[in-house]
Amino acid sequence: MAKRAGFDGFVVDYEPHDNTTEAHATLLAKYLATLSTALHLAGKKLAVCVSDWGVLNYYSILATAKADWYSSMSNTYGAGGRLPYGSKLSVTRMIQAFPIETIVVGIGTVVPAACHCTFGNTGNCTSDYKWTEASLSSFVDWVASQGVVGLSLWRADIYPRYCEPSGVEQWMFPIFQRFLAGAAP
Repeated sequence: MAKRAGFDGFVVDYEPHDNTTEAHATLLAKYLATLSTALHLAGKKLAVCVSDWGVLNYYSILATAKADWYSSMSNTYGAGGRLPYGSKLSVTRMIQAFPIETIVVGIGTVVPAACHCTFGNTGNCTSDYKWTEASLSSFVDWVASQGVVGLSLWRADIYPRYCEPSGVEQWMFPIFQRFLAGAAP
């Protein structure tokens, strides 16, 4: 399917809310390893989303899938993360479980203050990730200092019909560009 569609590969974002046991994570990892092998034989790649809840929280088990990338979700999207010890703990756990070249840290963007939610506070068109220029810069610089070379961005304005005008705070772009350029903090 990836070949027919001209895709580079697949991203697996599997988020079950029931049966989030270690046994379930083990079965998922076996499936992902089979998928990864098949994709690699076809010259394609696999990315797997991980997080701090459910089957996505079994990093050492998911590492057996041999994915090309492991991308963090929710737990690294905002300033401080959802975990009591913050986003850095999540990245540290990833570094302990996955090869450094496979780690992609997910970051949520901040919507411009001019955005007005037309359907109430949906969480998709507000600055709910709570980054400031200083906190984002510090976190991204720290991620780079750990040897991580990949970021993925979650557009907080993904549902633009809720937010006019949609977009991303402009102060975020130089921080991401510095990361991409590999500039030292």
